Amino acid sequence: MDLVKSKSMKVVFFTVVALVFAAGCSQTEEVVETVHETPVEVAEVVTGALSGSNQFTGTAHAGSDVQVIPKGSGELVDVQVSKGDNVERGQVLARINDEDQRIALRQEQATLRQAQSGLQRAENGLAQAKGNYNQAVASLEQAEAGLKEAKESRDFNLENLEYDLDLAKDQLEEAEKNLDRMEQLYNEGLISTVEYDEAVNAEKQARSAVEQLEVNKRQAESETSLLSLQSSVDQAQIGVDLAQSSVRDAEIGVEDAKISVEQANMAVEAAQKRVDDMVIKAPASGEVVSLESDLGEMVTNQSPFARLVTLDKVKATVNVSAEQLILFEYGDEIEVDFSGLEETRTGTVSYISPTSNDSGLFTVEVEVNNSEREIRPGMVATLVIEEVLVEDSMIVPTTVIIERQDDIFVYIVDGDQAVRKDVEVIRYDTEFSAVVGEINEGDEVVTRGQNLLSDGDLIRVIKEDD
Repeated sequence: MDLVKSKSMKVVFFTVVALVFAAGCSQTEEVVETVHETPVEVAEVVTGALSGSNQFTGTAHAGSDVQVIPKGSGELVDVQVSKGDNVERGQVLARINDEDQRIALRQEQATLRQAQSGLQRAENGLAQAKGNYNQAVASLEQAEAGLKEAKESRDFNLENLEYDLDLAKDQLEEAEKNLDRMEQLYNEGLISTVEYDEAVNAEKQARSAVEQLEVNKRQAESETSLLSLQSSVDQAQIGVDLAQSSVRDAEIGVEDAKISVEQANMAVEAAQKRVDDMVIKAPASGEVVSLESDLGEMVTNQSPFARLVTLDKVKATVNVSAEQLILFEYGDEIEVDFSGLEETRTGTVSYISPTSNDSGLFTVEVEVNNSEREIRPGMVATLVIEEVLVEDSMIVPTTVIIERQDDIFVYIVDGDQAVRKDVEVIRYDTEFSAVVGEINEGDEVVTRGQNLLSDGDLIRVIKEDD
C-alpha cells in the first residue's frame, strides 16, 4: 500500500483583485474577493488483507542443559576432559576403577561356559534318545510284520487243510462203500481173501488220513503258535513307549539347559554392563561448563560428575495465554529478536505445552540455530508473529477515520473538493484499519488536514516535494 505523506501542513490564501477604472477623470473603485483552500495530504484506498504484529517476550535457554550422572560408583582413575571442552555424544569423559566388576564378569563368563557345556550334553542325550526311539519303532514294525506273516501263513494252511480234509473224507466214503461191497462178495465167495484184505486196508488208510488231517487242522486253528509272536510285538511296543518317554525327558533336559544358558547370558550381560557403567560418557553433545570431581576422588550415582550445555541451538521460551495459543503450531517458522543482537533470527516452534503452569499460561519453545554462538542463555528473546486480522477488505490509514458523536466517516478527494463518505470500521489497528462504506479502491482519502474540513470544502493536495 503506497500512501502519500507530506512533511508539514500549510494554509495558503489566494486573493483575486479586480480593478475597474472609469474613463476620463472618474473616481477609481477596488473590488476584492477572497477564496479559501485547505491544503491536505492524501493516500489511496486499497483492497487487501489487514495484518497485525504480535510480540511475545521471553528468555533464551541453552538447547540442552545436562547433568552427567555416573552410572557406577568408585574412585576416578582417569579424567579425559576439562572445563570449556566441547564433547560429542558418547565421548568418554572419565573412567572409574572397575577391577571388582571385571572379576565378577569373568566369573559369570565361566558359569556361562558351564551352562553351554551342559546344553551340549543335553542335546547329545536327546539325539541318542531319538536314535533309541527310532530303533524301538523299527523293532516294533519288524515284530508286527512277523505276526502278520504268521497269521497269513496260518490262514493259508487252514484253507489247504480244509481242502485236503474234504478230499480225504470223500476218499474215506468211497473206501467204506468199496469195503461193504467187497465184504459181501467175500462172504459169497466171489473174491479171494487177498482182495478182501486189500479193501479193508484201503478203508483203514483213508480213515487214518482223515483223522490226521483233522488233527493238523486243529493244530493250525490253535493260537498257541502266534502267542510268542504277539508277545514279541507287545514287548516291542513297550520298548517304543519307553524310548518315547526317554525322548520327552531328554527334551525337557535340553529346555532346562537352554534356560540355564539364557540365565547365564543375562548374568554376563549384567556383569558387562556394570563394567561399562564404570566409564563415564557424554549423554549429549555440548560444552563442559563444570567438573564436580577430580582424579582420585570418589564418585557415586547420586551426584553429578559434570554439566554439559548445548549452545549450537538455543530455545526462545515464552509463556502465552490460551487465546494466544492459536498463533503457534509445531514446525512454524517465527522471527525472533534477541537483546544485544542487531540481526533478527528465524526459529522453529519445537514445543507447545499441553497444560498451563501455575500462572495459567502455556509454555512455547522456539528452536533457533546458534552455530556462531552469538546467542547466550539468559538473553531477552522477542517473538514477532504476523497475524491476518481481516481478509479482502478496504484498507485505509487509521488516521483518516473521523468519529463525531455517532458518525464515522472519511473525506475523499473529488476534483478540488473534499467529499464526506460514511464508513463502518471492521477492524482498527495502529497504522491501518479495515472499513466498508461509500468508498472504492483507488479513491484518495485525506490523511492530514481532515479535521479542518467540512463536506464540499475546497482543498489543495500537497505533495511530498511541496
